[in-house]
Amino acid sequence: MKILLSVIALSLLTLTAKADIYGIVEFPLNAYDLVTFSSSQVTARLCDGCEVSTVKAGEAVSYFEKNDPVNLQAATELYVSKKYSTVSLFIDNRTNTLSYIRFGEFEEGTDE
Repeated sequence: MKILLSVIALSLLTLTAKADIYGIVEFPLNAYDLVTFSSSQVTARLCDGCEVSTVKAGEAVSYFEKNDPVNLQAATELYVSKKYSTVSLFIDNRTNTLSYIRFGEFEEGTDE
């Protein structure tokens, strides 16, 4: 039964995530599903109905406010303030580590 539930959960994660050709998977979340945030790891509910997961930070995590890079302090302030309703975690599928976080949605057609 545990194996079946694990397979179902993995399938749901695969359906809700968007992958690029480099193995980075985007998990778009409601801001309140990002439970904890620090420079070393995040805990988040990666899909509706999923339990909270911990993802360790990769070697060099980048932070963005929409399209603009920000530092860790600004990212922390965005996390605390819940300025945006959406937060995207980009997780390296090969190492299961956090590559970058985007607060707010990416805006197409603007200079990055």
